[in-house]
Amino acid sequence: MRVLVSKRGALRYRHVQQPASQPASVTPCARLSSAPPQMVPPLSDADICAVPPHCCTAGAVDLTLDLSDWHVIDTLHTAGVRLARLSLAGTRCSQPLPAQLAALTQLTRLSLAGNSFAGGWDRLPRQLAQLDLSRCNLVQLPAVLAALTQLSELSLAGNELWPLDTWQHLPAQLRRLDLSNCSLVSVADKLTRLTQLSALCLSCNKYLSGHSLDSLPRQLQQLELSSCRLRDVPTELPRLMRLAELSLDDNPIQNWWPLLWMEGLRQLHLQRCRLQKVPTEVAGLTQLTSLSLAGNPLQGGWQHLPTQLRQLDLQWCGLRRMPVELAALTQLTKLSLGRNHIAGGWQHLPVQLQQLAPHGRGPQLPAELSGVLGPLLSTKIWAPVAGSLRYAPVNPATMALTALAGFGIGLSVILLITCVLEWALR
Repeated sequence: MRVLVSKRGALRYRHVQQPASQPASVTPCARLSSAPPQMVPPLSDADICAVPPHCCTAGAVDLTLDLSDWHVIDTLHTAGVRLARLSLAGTRCSQPLPAQLAALTQLTRLSLAGNSFAGGWDRLPRQLAQLDLSRCNLVQLPAVLAALTQLSELSLAGNELWPLDTWQHLPAQLRRLDLSNCSLVSVADKLTRLTQLSALCLSCNKYLSGHSLDSLPRQLQQLELSSCRLRDVPTELPRLMRLAELSLDDNPIQNWWPLLWMEGLRQLHLQRCRLQKVPTEVAGLTQLTSLSLAGNPLQGGWQHLPTQLRQLDLQWCGLRRMPVELAALTQLTKLSLGRNHIAGGWQHLPVQLQQLAPHGRGPQLPAELSGVLGPLLSTKIWAPVAGSLRYAPVNPATMALTALAGFGIGLSVILLITCVLEWALR
């Protein structure tokens, strides 16, 4: 059974026949996170009691609730409802954690974000797999975290965690960790204990630099260092031999040479880095398939784009013409050109493109594209889809209505001209 909460706080429910799947990742780090759960008014006991008894049997396999108050948990537990996911985010609570949490033996996903709990951390369910403690005014890590032996994802974003003496409480089996906006000046060597950690977010720590990254776990596959005021690509990064995705957005980087030893990168995010040309070092990333250069006033360096790119983001780059070098990207299938005022050069678009985001605000199809993408345009039209312009299949009904409307307009014009001529000849 899956139970959902409506906006009015009423309880709605439906059965789920198949076993519940593993909860999706909810890392708060911007690039990999989903939207935060919408908060709703607290449920009353009457709402919970409205659930038919047969819906709260041992056969219930999944339950999703979003609560703004924990006082209803007792009623849920009494009714036999087994919580699997629980959000108490944004309640601004300054009291200890509720004792009821310890009784939720099926709970695997818990969000306590935006609270200032005064202790009671030992009441955290030991079977948790995902835990969000972002913006909880923590200055040290609760010791009980080390006892959460099934915890794989943890967010500590927005807490003042620059004292590093309590980092030994981090569970050794963590796979994803968010330490963004934690006022860090260095990375504690305790992180090297996390031998299963694959994704780490250190964004918005504006005092990180150079030697402060010496203790990064070597097995990292995803790393976010956005908005860290970096002026150089950290020299420690080439040691991360498994690193596949790197975000350096919003850093005024001037020295890019460490990229020369990071051939394993597959995704690179360089949005709003004040670039005027594509860095020379990017050309050596022979496995790179996705590159974002959005928000940079690019004027050159296009020859350094890796030819094996499949996705390229050039939004807000001040483009006036399509760069000639794009024609060499023979594997490019997705190109984003939003918020550019491109006046020409469309003949340089790779012919194998499958998705082309808008070049401006209007849905007009550039005339040059008719020759560049000829066969594709015979069956598809330029149309706005989900806020961006893409190629969409032609609807036969729409074509028929359009033809009928055109015929009607033409007939009306002919009749009008005939009437005018008759009146003039009188």
